[in-house]
Amino acid sequence: TVLARGGLEAATRELAAVTALAASDCRRQLLSHARGAVRCGADEGRVRAALRLAALFRAPRDLAEMTAQVERALRAVRDADTPRS
Repeated sequence: TVLARGGLEAATRELAAVTALAASDCRRQLLSHARGAVRCGADEGRVRAALRLAALFRAPRDLAEMTAQVERALRAVRDADTPRS
């Protein structure tokens, strides 16, 4: 599969997917790849930068809504990865 190819680290491939999916309005897959990018080592700032790149191809209102969804997904990843006491 594309994500299993060599040449790029996994986080970079996931970030490329985030940009392409945000530009294509594929929301469900976008959320999955945003989580995947973080789990592969990309920090949240890099995920946000990938979304800003997608802004070149989307209406601002659409991108704002997708960004809000990704922020919720990033929060869910943080919560799931936070050890419970």
